[in-house]
Amino acid sequence: MFVGFLLEHMRRAGCRMDREQVHCITCNEAMLGGLQEDGQIVLCDNHLVGRPLISATLQHELVHAFDACRAHVDWTNCLHHACTEIRAAALSGDCSFHRELARGNFHIGKQFQDCVRRRAVLSVEMNPNCSSSKARTQSLFEKTSTRSKGDGSYRPEKR
Repeated sequence: MFVGFLLEHMRRAGCRMDREQVHCITCNEAMLGGLQEDGQIVLCDNHLVGRPLISATLQHELVHAFDACRAHVDWTNCLHHACTEIRAAALSGDCSFHRELARGNFHIGKQFQDCVRRRAVLSVEMNPNCSSSKARTQSLFEKTSTRSKGDGSYRPEKR
């Protein structure tokens, strides 16, 4: 359902995304998927086990595609990258109770926020332009979390 919602809003924003832009490949890196510079979505078939994980990963990458389309994310700008990672982690189901429990990450209080932060930091650290230090990435998260809401209000600042 969320996939259809994202695709419809991308269409309304003038951005094309269809089945031909989603590719399942074998990935060497320890990742589930990614959005490529050309707008293609890659799903790593050797790391995706089960329909729920495939769906959540596709949703995560579609949030990035939507942000790239609507907000013109500059992937070399670490603030932009942090904002879209926060939104993707929050909106895709990546931090659902069941996913977190399966990862062994469970505690009472702020579980969702902690997951969003952890997942966003992990993704941003994989960006060669943003991987200088974990402390710097945490600082980026603090700066962007006030602007990067899961309600569609994301607007990156221009460099």
